[in-house]
Amino acid sequence: MATRALLYSTATNTATNVLSTLIIPGLIIQGQRSNVCSKTISYTVASTDDIILCNNATSMTITLPVASATGHVVQVKNINATGSVIVDANVNGGTIDSEIIQTVSSWENMSIIDGASLKWYIL
Repeated sequence: MATRALLYSTATNTATNVLSTLIIPGLIIQGQRSNVCSKTISYTVASTDDIILCNNATSMTITLPVASATGHVVQVKNINATGSVIVDANVNGGTIDSEIIQTVSSWENMSIIDGASLKWYIL
């Protein structure tokens, strides 16, 4: 299921899917304010990142910070039809569901949480 953000106009009684045309800093999804960033090359997740839109025609790597049980949720979405995204937790021996890396295929997404020391978990 794709995430959609709708902008509703009471004047015209219509809704527009704003994610199909633009990226909105501070987008609100499911009642939570989220920081959205778009990347075309490999990237290391910052503590302020919530949603990372990945767009590379071959492959790219998203490196997670060291997990320390903060509860920080990161969503990685692959918005390219041909490339894959490698999510890498192998910083100081970290894992994602007991694996060093996970792959996000075209048009898929992964939500992960910093759940324990050196442990990220897929939600």
